[in-house]
Amino acid sequence: MGDVDVWGEQRHHRQVDLAEVQTGDRVVVLNLARPSDAPIILSGSASQVWVLIDGLRSTVDISEALSVSRSDVGAVIRQLAALHLVRVAE
Repeated sequence: MGDVDVWGEQRHHRQVDLAEVQTGDRVVVLNLARPSDAPIILSGSASQVWVLIDGLRSTVDISEALSVSRSDVGAVIRQLAALHLVRVAE
């Protein structure tokens, strides 16, 4: 995976081998390619960022759509990348 540029116009995709369940403002994500990893529970703004990660929107786009700071969106994307849940869009 390349560098995770969470501040600019770089876009991110969710990894392919994921299972997720969304209920209310919570999303539970399981990385099927890493079965020893625990499920990840996202809530609040983290779940809102997750829903908008689609390979088309940049950090700036997500920040503006949610009226959340770029640094907050960037922090969520960095954490998701560290957990192998997102990758840089090609």
